[in-house]
Amino acid sequence: MDQGKSISIAIYRTDGIGDAILSTACLHYLFRLDPIPKIYWISYEPISGLIERSYPELVQIRLDRSTPNLRMLKEITQQIGELDIVLDLKRSSRSLFLCSRLAKAKRAKYHTWNKQSIKRSMMVFLSFLRGRKREKRPATQYPKRYQMMLDCLGKALNSNSTNGSQPNLPVASFIPEVLSTRPSIKNWIAVMPAGKYPLKRAPLKIFQEILGTLIEGSKEPIGILLLGDQEDRKVADSLEEFFSRSQVIENLCGSTSLYQNAQLLSNCKASLSNDTALAHLSEAVQTPVAMLFGPTVEEFGYEPFLNESKAFSVNLGCRPCTKGGAGKCRYQDKLCFTKLDAAEISRFLISKLN
Repeated sequence: MDQGKSISIAIYRTDGIGDAILSTACLHYLFRLDPIPKIYWISYEPISGLIERSYPELVQIRLDRSTPNLRMLKEITQQIGELDIVLDLKRSSRSLFLCSRLAKAKRAKYHTWNKQSIKRSMMVFLSFLRGRKREKRPATQYPKRYQMMLDCLGKALNSNSTNGSQPNLPVASFIPEVLSTRPSIKNWIAVMPAGKYPLKRAPLKIFQEILGTLIEGSKEPIGILLLGDQEDRKVADSLEEFFSRSQVIENLCGSTSLYQNAQLLSNCKASLSNDTALAHLSEAVQTPVAMLFGPTVEEFGYEPFLNESKAFSVNLGCRPCTKGGAGKCRYQDKLCFTKLDAAEISRFLISKLN
C-alpha cells in the first residue's frame, strides 16, 4: 500500500457473531491508518447493528440473508462506489460468489482468509482415534482466529505491521440502570452460562461451584449479571434461582441487544463464559474473561487474547470432539467440563476484583 494514498475497502463478514467480533481487529488496524480508508462493512443483523454503534464512521451495508445471490450482488454493487479491495472474512460459498464478482465489477483486488478448516477437521478425527487416552498438549502456538484475518488484511494492503492490532469494540461511556441502582455493589461479574450449542455448555453444576466459591472467597459483595439471548434464558433462570436468596443477581438474558451487552460487560470487573461469542465480546471491551473450553480446544484459535484473561480446560484425548460445538458427548458424561477445577477458576476471578 502506498503511504499517504487514500483507499477504499469492502469487508464482508455476515453471520458467526464470535468471528465477527474477532474481525474487529481489522477495523482497529484500519482506523489507525493515516489517512483512514473508506470502509464498507457488509453484514447481517445483529452484527451490523453492533459494528455500526462502535464504528459509526464506516459505511454500513445491511443484507437480508433470504435475498437470492444475484439480487444481493446487485444491491451491494449499487451501494458501493469506487473500490480498491474486497476482503472476504466469511469464506463461504455465498461469500466467494458475491465478493469475487463484486471485486470484478469494481476492478478491485479480492482477498479471503484461510480458516484452517481442514486442520480443525483433522484434529477432531484424531481425537476419535485416541479416545480417552491423554495426550500432551502441543507446545506450538497456533495462530488466533483474529490474527488469521489480520494476515489476510496485511496481504491485501502489502503491509507487515498488522500484528499489533486486537479485536476492539469502542462503546459509549454509560452505566446501565441495572448497575446504577445498586451503588453499594462495586464488583460485578458477568456470567454467560449458555451458548449456541448444548455440547459447548458447561453443566450448570460447574457454574454453581465456581460462583459459590467466588462469593465465599470475596471480601466485598459481588453482583452477578447473567447475559445471553432468549434461547439462553432457561439455563440462566436455573442459575438465578440457585443464587437469588443469597446474592445480588440480575438475569438479563433475552432482554438486551449485543451492543447493550457490550456496555454491560464494559462495566464489569471480569466475566465467566463458555467458548461463546459473548466471551469475545467481553474481551473486545477490555473486560478479562475466564473462558471454559470443553469439546473444543484453544488451538482452534478462539482462546482469549487479553493478557488478563485465561482459558481453562482439561487434558483429555477425546478433545476436540467437534469443530464448532454441534453434536453430543459420545461418552455422555461431559468429562471435559466436570473435571475443571472450580476453585482455581474462582481464584482467578477473585484476583480481578477490587
